[in-house]
Amino acid sequence: MKINVLPILFFLSISNFTSAQGFVWGAKGGLAIGNQRFNEGGTFNNGLLFKYHGDLFIESAGENATSVIYAQTGYHIRGHARRFRSGQAFNYQTQQFEATSGYTEEFLFNNLALILGFKKRGVLGSDNAFYAIGLRGEYNLSNNLYDGSTASSGIFSLYVPTKEFVNKLNYGLSLSGGYEFPFTDLAGGFVEFSIHQDISRQYFQPMIPVNFTDPISGSRISSIPEQSIRNLSFEITVGIKFLRKVVYTD
Repeated sequence: MKINVLPILFFLSISNFTSAQGFVWGAKGGLAIGNQRFNEGGTFNNGLLFKYHGDLFIESAGENATSVIYAQTGYHIRGHARRFRSGQAFNYQTQQFEATSGYTEEFLFNNLALILGFKKRGVLGSDNAFYAIGLRGEYNLSNNLYDGSTASSGIFSLYVPTKEFVNKLNYGLSLSGGYEFPFTDLAGGFVEFSIHQDISRQYFQPMIPVNFTDPISGSRISSIPEQSIRNLSFEITVGIKFLRKVVYTD
């Protein structure tokens, strides 16, 4: 039986936070800018994908603490977009070229992310500036890729990613920096910029032997090369946080 360690660590972290002197909790969200790295550096005519994200988070707290640990979980859309001008495009369903107007084709991976990490306040000469680094794990809830099992002769796998090669579990590193705006002693807001780089592969398709004619070039195809995809996302975030103090009395 498989056990996902990240949710266990997440809830253990929450238990540790709530049993300390106090903890900070809140919500955040904003713009997500996605891109993807293909085959260790190659691209898939990929452009930027503009979507959104949202998270709930919790942090340890202490008297004038500048170094804390944090945990967060939320919904993040990874992927990339291909943008086409008007002209002709190949329809994989009909196996024919068709006249098209300009359009954008998006490849979406809707992921649930868990991050555990370290946060440092009081940087760059400001009490309110911070940076953070975390280990991130993600689970793919859904995606909009083509169903390659319905494509004749593996033609989908040659030109576009397909569902059967998506890895459900993925992990990587998250780096962020930002600035906090205290409202009161118990509440505040912040802005944050984050970079999320995958270490593992969101998608991996091994080399596939085939025997068909490429409908675009007319050449004979004997194999579909190995394909791998790693996500790279940039996020611009605004959030609100609250301090819950734990007061011990005799």
